[in-house]
Amino acid sequence: MQAILSESALLQQYNSFPQELQLAVSAYIELLSEKYNKLINTTPEKKKRQFGIGKGIVNYMAPDFDEPIDDLSDKMF
Repeated sequence: MQAILSESALLQQYNSFPQELQLAVSAYIELLSEKYNKLINTTPEKKKRQFGIGKGIVNYMAPDFDEPIDDLSDKMF
């Protein structure tokens, strides 16, 4: 990993480039700035819940499903 250049060193290096390369660097900085602003300013979208998405998942339910469980009867109020 390279060390980060100081502002003055970065500006000096930028100024030493030919104008064509300076334009390319400027365009790249603009692109990075737009991406960064989009990243900061966006909130993750919440997915809207879809009705009936679990339909058909439960294939079998015991006939006594709603009956009280005998093992827990002494723990109920």
